[in-house]
Amino acid sequence: MIWSENRVPPFGIMRSRGYLTIIAAETNHPPAFGRRDGAWMLHPILRTLVKIAVASLVVGTILAHFGITADQLMREFGLSADRIQDYAQKGFAWAWPNVLLGALVIVPVWFLIYLFRPPGRSSSSE
Repeated sequence: MIWSENRVPPFGIMRSRGYLTIIAAETNHPPAFGRRDGAWMLHPILRTLVKIAVASLVVGTILAHFGITADQLMREFGLSADRIQDYAQKGFAWAWPNVLLGALVIVPVWFLIYLFRPPGRSSSSE
């Protein structure tokens, strides 16, 4: 079927926050299952974490099938549990002061923006 210029197709596609969403032509709104009310940023993070967990489970199962253990891999790379713990502690000791320093700037700026935002306007409405 060929659509003329004066007829509206039964659906459309809209790009919102990097996602493609199907729009019903009669309502000009995305369907209810495509709603993103507040937790839109958490969804991709959770999906990525689940993918990493599943991939780790699959690879770990395959390595266990061939008799490869974590201790063997650590010895092969010249690491020990104490050395990995030491690296983690050194990394945290380096990162934590930088996180606090950044928060000393970011949190007050965010608070001022939040405080002086016009009334009735939410950050999710665009």
